[in-house]
Amino acid sequence: MKFVVFLIPLLIVVVGWLLFKFPPKNINWFLGYRTKKSMKDKKAWKEANEYCGKLFFAIGLIELVISFVLFL
Repeated sequence: MKFVVFLIPLLIVVVGWLLFKFPPKNINWFLGYRTKKSMKDKKAWKEANEYCGKLFFAIGLIELVISFVLFL
């Protein structure tokens, strides 16, 4: 049961990596970083999703380290 502490940060890291490497190709209301500005054109959509993916990945890694340190 102790591994549950690491589950959420690992999930954030995986989602961030997927969003960065494989951003949604089409603008939609279900998947991706959805704001009025990012949904205006495909270039903004791609850039916003790649940036959000990098951010999620970095935050997930930071949370993973913090979880590990607090776990000890």
